[in-house]
Amino acid sequence: MKKYLLSVSAIALAVGFTAFTVKKDVTLYRYDGLQSENERKIATNYTRMDSDIICLGSGNECAVVMSFDNGDHPDFTNVTFQPGTGFPKSGGAFLFNLRKN
Repeated sequence: MKKYLLSVSAIALAVGFTAFTVKKDVTLYRYDGLQSENERKIATNYTRMDSDIICLGSGNECAVVMSFDNGDHPDFTNVTFQPGTGFPKSGGAFLFNLRKN
């Protein structure tokens, strides 16, 4: 019986450790608004995504990646935007943005 105790304990620990998910370091928010300077600055035009999305490079906003999960919409507090385009540029929890066709 003692021979199996270590094996059973190891299996129980392995199952216990794999039962929990790891918290994501970044949060992806898909852009759903119009492709204009003013619309890109509105946080409610971005929706949190639980899965990855594909964005092919171009001049249109696709998504932003934030270092903090703020719920359904990103927190643009202290985020600066590029003049003329409205693309998020830097600051706050902003990491980078994705662009698509």
